[in-house]
Amino acid sequence: MIAEYAFSPDGQQIAILTSGQDARIVDAATQRILVQLRESAWGTRVTSFSADGRRIVIVLDKRAFRVWDTATGEPVSPRLGWAYGSAQVDLSPQGTLPIMNGSQTWGI
Repeated sequence: MIAEYAFSPDGQQIAILTSGQDARIVDAATQRILVQLRESAWGTRVTSFSADGRRIVIVLDKRAFRVWDTATGEPVSPRLGWAYGSAQVDLSPQGTLPIMNGSQTWGI
């Protein structure tokens, strides 16, 4: 069952997060899996693509997130996080600066 999803900025890819602890990027037209994202712990998950669609940030649990390369499915950041509660995480247009709740930033 799909728990959450996000379209890439160009609408050609969809990041799908399932209730079965699975994350993948699929082709929007064919539904073919392009990349399977591997992570040891998934929790409350929110996704956001970078403006160019080359990176995606996913919240892993209520206090951590990670950024992946959408072409390879490889992480491009370590697990990053904050001290309290869940938060919204977005990427800068270049996909190099995760921003939490519009205030705290991390360079990757």
